Amino acid sequence: MRLFRSHSIPHLFGSDEFTKGTLRFCWHITSIAWFGFAALLIGSEFTYLFMLNVVSLVFLLSALFSAYFTKGKHLSWVAFLVVSVLTFLASGGV
Repeated sequence: MRLFRSHSIPHLFGSDEFTKGTLRFCWHITSIAWFGFAALLIGSEFTYLFMLNVVSLVFLLSALFSAYFTKGKHLSWVAFLVVSVLTFLASGGV
């Protein structure tokens, strides 16, 4: 049985939509993280700058996905965005 068809999903903020959005977010953010990790593993010219740029991009995408899937209600997007900006600045951001 598909998870979202279940009647036992908790209702947060008045409905189960927030819970479903959070679950979708978790699924996609894990995919983003693994693609970022793969980029680090297969980077042909692995440098400290390359690593910082990949990490910054992964956290930026995570912030965008978090804000989109939870409609900004879950504040994880703020933390992800802060890490992305700080990592970008540490790389000597352009």
